Amino acid sequence: MTITRNLSIDQLPSYLTIAEVSDYLGTGESIVRERIRQGQLPAARFGRMLRIRREDLEAALEPNKAIEDGNVY
Repeated sequence: MTITRNLSIDQLPSYLTIAEVSDYLGTGESIVRERIRQGQLPAARFGRMLRIRREDLEAALEPNKAIEDGNVY
């Protein structure tokens, strides 16, 4: 599935691949993998595949919301 950054987070599938997350965020897959390794983005392993829950992605993006809104806390 190709994800565009125009979608709201509620329109994303429940579980996303690393490629889908990187496409949504507009970053490389290596950045997403690094955030998973650092514990900043939780991921579930299904065999050899990693999946990121939509809720976990939303929670990981929440601290950035204040910056996007122009508010710094």
